[in-house]
Amino acid sequence: MENEGKYFLLYANCILVKGGKKVLIYDLQYGRARFIPNLLYDILVTARKSTLNEIKNKYLNVDGNEIELIFKELKADSWGFFTKFPEQFPELNMSFEISGQITNAIIDIDDFREQPIPKIIKELNNLGCKALELRFYTPILISELQTILKHTLETRLKTIIIYLNYHRSFTYNGTKKIQNLFPRVKFIIIYNAPKSKKISDKTKSYYIEFLEEEIKPDIDCGLVNEDYFTINYQFFLESFNYNNCLYKKISIDRRGYIKNCPSMTKHYGNIKETSLSSIVAKKEFQELWYIKKTDINVCKNCEFRYMCQDCRVFIEDKTDKFSKPSKCSYNPTIENLKQ
Repeated sequence: MENEGKYFLLYANCILVKGGKKVLIYDLQYGRARFIPNLLYDILVTARKSTLNEIKNKYLNVDGNEIELIFKELKADSWGFFTKFPEQFPELNMSFEISGQITNAIIDIDDFREQPIPKIIKELNNLGCKALELRFYTPILISELQTILKHTLETRLKTIIIYLNYHRSFTYNGTKKIQNLFPRVKFIIIYNAPKSKKISDKTKSYYIEFLEEEIKPDIDCGLVNEDYFTINYQFFLESFNYNNCLYKKISIDRRGYIKNCPSMTKHYGNIKETSLSSIVAKKEFQELWYIKKTDINVCKNCEFRYMCQDCRVFIEDKTDKFSKPSKCSYNPTIENLKQ
């Protein structure tokens, strides 16, 4: 009886997302999610404007005590709370803005001597880029990698991820030295290695992985898998407002062509002949930035849509820019997520 005249609210960081068959609550603060019954979705939407007693009277076909028990369970697990003053607890502001003309970039490299790395990094810095992914398709020496990374020292970059084709100079100690010298380097993945091994140190925020198998980043990307789901404020809000893969992204492929994504065939010129800033300013280049999950076929009805990264390269219908990612086997209308 103590909660009869109160409202039950989800915390502002807990967001309801309805799919074709199922409903999820995302917890953007603690990076978790839970399924809830579809009827509970309707009740929780009503709950912001109706007291518990009013909800019980509205949903007479549902046991009122059961509704209260569910609310108490959600409260106990820190999904929501009871209050007499719902107006004092505004919902999450769903807008998303991030500084910089470009926030993230990929550089694919066959022969680093053929790519104007200093020019690219300087231009990325001028555009405000914060995250850089370097993907090497042929082996390089660890000393050569250090030479390349020196160009990132006086930049705005916060995170660097590196994919390397194994060379014997990449020992554990040598690789760890890279991350000591260049603390912006958070992840190093070395493929075609003689033995698989993972090394991480959460206190220093670095991760090194040696993989025996070969990786082809420009072909292997676009995979949709539960292991790759991300639940946090930035990813959710970016997904809600923009394309969560391509928004403010720029890429340079192995031949120097500037693209939205290295895996795409369409390009906007070669880095040796044009500037990144001139490409970024093009309306055509920015077009894909604004294709949201709610615009994409099938995805728009999926309860995972704001935790799952999109792909506009590997799609089911190449003639339809809103086509579903072809590497996703999930259909939200039949509730079957395959790995």
